[in-house]
Amino acid sequence: FPLKRRMQMSWTEIGAIGELIGAIGLFISISFVAYEMKLKRGDEQAREYESLRLKAIELNFATTQSPVLSDTLSKWWQQTDGMWGEIRAGINKETIDKLFQPEEKTMMKHYWQSWVLWLDLALAKEERHSYDSSNNRKGFSNIIEYARIFGVMDNGNLDRLSKQFN
Repeated sequence: FPLKRRMQMSWTEIGAIGELIGAIGLFISISFVAYEMKLKRGDEQAREYESLRLKAIELNFATTQSPVLSDTLSKWWQQTDGMWGEIRAGINKETIDKLFQPEEKTMMKHYWQSWVLWLDLALAKEERHSYDSSNNRKGFSNIIEYARIFGVMDNGNLDRLSKQFN
């Protein structure tokens, strides 16, 4: 009666262990690739958000370089509940015609057109899940209202904005 038995493994058993080790390695590799893709996606979202912020900064910087536009915007902000606030009651296109000179209205139309295009860009990025506009909805609605009162939305075909803000 031998107390020790000699263990022998067949080539099939050795192959099965090799396959198990290979499967574990494959799982680890796939997990690593998935993790890297998640990191890359987060980086892309940050870049998308940064590009939107840069566009907004450029628009605001242009305002600071133009005293006439700055003065016109100051006049406009007096018609709202503060900067980016809701338009005060009684302000409509007729009121705008009385408050602003034709040159000022044209300037404001171009200014709000730029913001509407920026907003359309932001919503396009949101559709790709690279930007979250949920915290800015009220401000976005106000931009649309400002644009409407200056006639920006009269001829525009901005389906994305129409779906979101009508």
